Amino acid sequence: MRKVVPVDDNGNPVSISTSGALKVDSSGSSAPVVTGVVTAGTSLNAVATNSTGSTVDFGSAMRDIAMVVSTTGSPNAGTVTLNVSVDGTNWFVTSTTAAVGATVSSGTLTGGAWRYARAVLASLGGGTTPTVTAKIAGA
Repeated sequence: MRKVVPVDDNGNPVSISTSGALKVDSSGSSAPVVTGVVTAGTSLNAVATNSTGSTVDFGSAMRDIAMVVSTTGSPNAGTVTLNVSVDGTNWFVTSTTAAVGATVSSGTLTGGAWRYARAVLASLGGGTTPTVTAKIAGA
C-alpha cells in the first residue's frame, strides 16, 4: 500500500475534507477522510531528575493528545504525567500517565480542546544513570 500526502505548490501538506468516504481504488474500497493536522513535539528530552517539560504548542486546540515515553539506562520505576492548557499559563493535571520502565510506554487523552501540552516527570528510579524522553502529539 502506498501513502499519498497532498501538498500545495510550496510542498506544504494540505487538508482534505469530505462529507462522505473517499474512494481509494477501482474496486470500490473506500476509507474515511481525516481532516486536520497532527502536530508533535518533544517535552522532556533525556532528563534525569524530576522536572516539568517544555510546552508543546499545537497552534490550535486539539481533541486527541498522545504522549510516548522512552528511556535509557534501564530504569525500573517512575511516572510521567500529561498536563494540558488552553492558554499556556493555567495548567490542568490530567489522569493520563505513562509508567517509566525499560520499555516504551504511552498514554492518551481524548475528547478535549487543548492547545498546549507538557510532560511532567514525577519520579525516576533504578537502572544506571537513567534518562526519560517524552514526545507529545495532538490531532
